[in-house]
Amino acid sequence: MGQTATDQRPPRVGPGTASVVAAYRRALPRAVRRRLAVLTAPHHADRLRAALKARREQAASEAPGRVVLTVDGRPRIAQLQRALSPVQARRVGVLGVTRALRAAGVPYFAVRGRACGPSVVAVPADQRRRACRALARLCRVQPAYVTVVAGAGPGARSGAGHGAGAGPRRAGLAGDGAAGAYPRLVPGYEPGVWQQLEKADVLRLTWYRTEPGLRLVIGGDSGCEVEFWHEDATGDRLLAPRPGRVADSVPAGATTVKMTDRGSWGCGRLTLRTREEFAHPLPEDVTYAVDAVFTWTDPELRYALRSLATYAPWLRRIHLLTDDGEPSWLDTAHPGLKVVGHREVFADPTLLPTSNPRAVESQLHHIEGLAEHFLYFGDRLFLGTETVPEQFFLANGLTRFFVSPVQEPLRHAPHPLRRSVLCEIEREFGDRHVATAAHREPRRDDLAIASSLYHHYAAHTGRAAAATLRHADVDLAAPGADTVLRGLLAARNRTVIRARGTGAPGLLGAFLEAYFPVPSAYELPG
Repeated sequence: MGQTATDQRPPRVGPGTASVVAAYRRALPRAVRRRLAVLTAPHHADRLRAALKARREQAASEAPGRVVLTVDGRPRIAQLQRALSPVQARRVGVLGVTRALRAAGVPYFAVRGRACGPSVVAVPADQRRRACRALARLCRVQPAYVTVVAGAGPGARSGAGHGAGAGPRRAGLAGDGAAGAYPRLVPGYEPGVWQQLEKADVLRLTWYRTEPGLRLVIGGDSGCEVEFWHEDATGDRLLAPRPGRVADSVPAGATTVKMTDRGSWGCGRLTLRTREEFAHPLPEDVTYAVDAVFTWTDPELRYALRSLATYAPWLRRIHLLTDDGEPSWLDTAHPGLKVVGHREVFADPTLLPTSNPRAVESQLHHIEGLAEHFLYFGDRLFLGTETVPEQFFLANGLTRFFVSPVQEPLRHAPHPLRRSVLCEIEREFGDRHVATAAHREPRRDDLAIASSLYHHYAAHTGRAAAATLRHADVDLAAPGADTVLRGLLAARNRTVIRARGTGAPGLLGAFLEAYFPVPSAYELPG
């Protein structure tokens, strides 16, 4: 049965069409609008709304430095950036939010969020409307997507919040909330969207960022969340809308202080306004320096260094121990890189030259200037997601080791080591240690000091603890290796990627170039 003027219902107006509808009502008399409503089928109105939205999205994406990408099956506007990493993206996001709030005169303070998660900024709930207007203006200038964070609100403080499970989550190809914890994203640059968000207790702003080749996309966990803190019944304290890592409430009238954001490793000093409660390190924070050591110069080293620059910018210095000479592309003048020859570390230089990797590993602790705590990277090891020092070390100085569920007792992963413990092993296992260093070719009785003995010795002397991490071990010679690599590239959810064996020519190189497209500061220009 066809519809009549009496049973015709006006099509539902979405938040993105509010301004268009207002102009439409001003331009046409009511009688004309009623006649059009009868003549226009609902599906035609839906098509019109979709077309208008597409035009606005196209206009927002046409500014210089922006592209439209498909993320999790949906078109998203992304910013083009040459120097791209989760830390750098998070830094730009929180700076944009705090500057927008400050320009609007909205009080705020930074809150300590979870490791590798979005930055968090708190705003008094009575400033919610002003804050939303400021954020709406920001999103029109820097197109962002907004979502209401589920599970937040005054009743959520007994549940899990950004303090729960402080471990890191994936931060590679970020979409609309892979775990389903967050409702769908809405374009923050759309007219009328923010009217529907003004009652939310926690909002997440997501900016998608990509490099010129469009191979690496960073979003969700590198955005910024805004919490609205409510006054308690007395008006003396502000209450968080969800549990926090540091505090669930702060004095309402306390002044703010400045703190240096520890999550801005490698991107320069970032000072944020916060409350005294959030201005100090947490008991679990690793505050000491950590270095990295490589003993190989294969072509894949370029991508291993890119993986560190992108996903471990907290490393103080990288030491390249080699007698093969440095690669031509390597910037040996970079202050965060040191090339070390074998003769500089071998206690007995007459044992050189050597082709025994176990012999070289036995001398790592002799590297001059090496930090007490360091990561040793074996051949073809790469970081695949953002990391923090706490994944490899404990705040009290203990190292972690990663147990494998298969035949080999320890995973092929970056090895967290301490110089002092390696020195002790050299003393305790003197004859075997000297014999391993003296073997110019690998032998079955060599000590695997850095990759095995250290972890067992440290664990049994109370200086190491077992841990887990997400790991991918790819045999390039196995059938279907190309499928495995494509899966890793699509998911970007493995903390460590190890490649072994020899596959089809160019297979590994193509994968690494796609996974790590951003040149590191350790490479010479061009």
